[in-house]
Amino acid sequence: MLGTLRAAAMTISATEAALRDAGSALRASEWDLLVTLYAFGPARPSELTRNARLSVNAPTVHAILGRLEGRELITRTAHPESTRGVLVHITDAGVVEVEELYPTLERKLVNAWAGHFVAEELETIAELTERI
Repeated sequence: MLGTLRAAAMTISATEAALRDAGSALRASEWDLLVTLYAFGPARPSELTRNARLSVNAPTVHAILGRLEGRELITRTAHPESTRGVLVHITDAGVVEVEELYPTLERKLVNAWAGHFVAEELETIAELTERI
């Protein structure tokens, strides 16, 4: 269990550093939700709360969405099937942000993990974590 927590902390720390180095104002939690929307499409805030890779609660997700919306990286619209529901969409600017930052962040995260594992182990870890 401690190893998992250490790995999560290292990943968050490396993501924060990579975002800063890339000149982005995003935080790791904001990046997480933006990439989730990029990869999976529009979602309800409750789905983002459940699917976020960082451990966040509903009020935190709403605060993050407010910051992303203020930067015009996402929009919120009425859910077509629910009078009270909201769908969160990534904007074109959000797509550009992800596509510009992703290669740099991926490289920096792989390098952070590479100091602890050989290439074959990294491939195994990547395959196993895809299941989560």
